[in-house]
Amino acid sequence: MKKNDKASKGINGLNFLWFIGLLFVGEKVIEYFKWIIFLIKKWQIPEEPFFSKIDISELGVVLSPTTYLIIGSLYIVFFLFILLGLFYMAKPIELLSKDEVFVKDVSSKFRKAGIAFLIFVIGTFVVDVVFLGIASTSRQVIQLFATDTVLFIIVAYLLFFISDVFLKGIEIQEENALTI
Repeated sequence: MKKNDKASKGINGLNFLWFIGLLFVGEKVIEYFKWIIFLIKKWQIPEEPFFSKIDISELGVVLSPTTYLIIGSLYIVFFLFILLGLFYMAKPIELLSKDEVFVKDVSSKFRKAGIAFLIFVIGTFVVDVVFLGIASTSRQVIQLFATDTVLFIIVAYLLFFISDVFLKGIEIQEENALTI
């Protein structure tokens, strides 16, 4: 197997994962929108559980539909940052598949994707903390760190690292061009 074939398989795998991520997040955002639309139409809390990490249904805490509307809308806004991050990743994947490796667009788009994923993590965490405060529950804030939170933090910093690697590659390529 040639070296180029291995790289091509890696890019194809990344492209596949990107597409699966896009489908998964798109489905979640649509599901959350449906929940919010039902809330607005009926002005009552839907029977489906609220999509935050915090489940207050068994605690007997009753919150107004307005509170759920605000918290739910903020959650959707921050979930859209995942989609934004995925869209930022589309350009570098396309460039890498065309063997355009050391171009600034690859580095900057990976960095922007990492920032979008961090905004998602920080935003949903803050919304959940506010939700905990409004619900006056005794649940600890540390319990808000679920697997997806940690995973998105890791992915964001991995994208920052990859961005820096591509920047360093660009610098080395420019130095080599000057010495020739």
